[in-house]
Amino acid sequence: MAEVTNSPSLFAEDTICTELRATTKDEAIKEMVDLLYDAGVVTDKAVFTQVIYDREALSSTGMGMGFAIPHGRSEVVTGPRVAVGLSKAGLDFNAPDGTLANMVFMIAISPKENNLHLKILAALSRKLMHQDFRDSLLACATREEVLEKLSVITA
Repeated sequence: MAEVTNSPSLFAEDTICTELRATTKDEAIKEMVDLLYDAGVVTDKAVFTQVIYDREALSSTGMGMGFAIPHGRSEVVTGPRVAVGLSKAGLDFNAPDGTLANMVFMIAISPKENNLHLKILAALSRKLMHQDFRDSLLACATREEVLEKLSVITA
């Protein structure tokens, strides 16, 4: 399997928010898409937002244990990126265990990336299964700290 690292093409400071303003899932999706758009990763907010909602309609991306991983593949994505948003209050992503998501990881990839989103999903999920890692990520006060914590993720 290919290795997934914190290269600028996957995780970057300009797509990390340590304090999401969102209080709802819809607001969080909008805020995360805005991060990707402002960073030049997504060229059309409306198209990518619809892709995210189309995926959410299949099944919730609230994974439980305090995190959600909304994701989408679209031609409007210029390169693979994972936007990261932290929320102290938590957001309802309809997780199977009923927990609110304090961490939201929005994966944006283009269709030509084949199975990269699956590798990223697996790598994130493997690491996020550990309470210590989740706690350390939530304790991050800066984007740099978040980036450093994510540097351990490999697929």
